Amino acid sequence: MTEEALSRSRSEPGTSGAESDRGPVHAAIVDGPIPSPGPGFAAGDPGPEGAGGILTFHGVVRGLEDGREIQGLTYETYDPMAERMLGELAAEAVTRFDLLGFQVTHSRGFVPVGEASLLVEAAGAHRAETLEAMAWYILRMKEDVPIWKKAVSVKDASGDATEGGGDT
Repeated sequence: MTEEALSRSRSEPGTSGAESDRGPVHAAIVDGPIPSPGPGFAAGDPGPEGAGGILTFHGVVRGLEDGREIQGLTYETYDPMAERMLGELAAEAVTRFDLLGFQVTHSRGFVPVGEASLLVEAAGAHRAETLEAMAWYILRMKEDVPIWKKAVSVKDASGDATEGGGDT
């Protein structure tokens, strides 16, 4: 992440920028879908110096949830705890896996099918720790961060929209 982007993240509401022991960390919660390509290393920023691997993950809303066709997902967050925890986990990933930087953006509110609700980017000197860190982070985020999703089903035969539950 460039110094300009890191500085911007510290001043924008709904974001948290920090420096771990090893490299920059950025966490944000945004309303609605995450625009493509979204903020981060992939948007023209070459990433931290020394990065040999930059991994980007877009979590995209699927058209089926528990076997039912849906319009999208609605995400609820417990603010500001959710954002703080996203950032703390990102800093832990940087330290634990010796990464050079880590960024995460998660949606709040409605995200339609086909749109991104999660963007995670990890930069490391080598691919192995970067891939391992990404898997570790997403698993921990789903287990620990207070973000919940609810499926919004397509209209049933009577024309009424129905909703279903679910975890992140």
